[in-house]
Amino acid sequence: MTAKAIPRGHAWLHEPKLDGYLFQIVKDGRQVRLYSRSGYDWTKRFSPLVEIPTGISCKSAMIDGELVIPARDGRPDFYRLQSAN
Repeated sequence: MTAKAIPRGHAWLHEPKLDGYLFQIVKDGRQVRLYSRSGYDWTKRFSPLVEIPTGISCKSAMIDGELVIPARDGRPDFYRLQSAN
């Protein structure tokens, strides 16, 4: 059964499931790499994202997240993500 609203209260924890790719950003000094969940190197494919973590004040970091491209209405557009170069 699908819920019609997000449950409220202290007993509920949730993370929205977006229609995107699970990925990791790995920062090691000045080098930044992007990896898919299966370990595929996405650094060249999504090169504009490499500049984002360079502003993080640390020598190394691993950021786990989900990459999405929003449609005009704000919902994730998986087709555009698959088509991105």
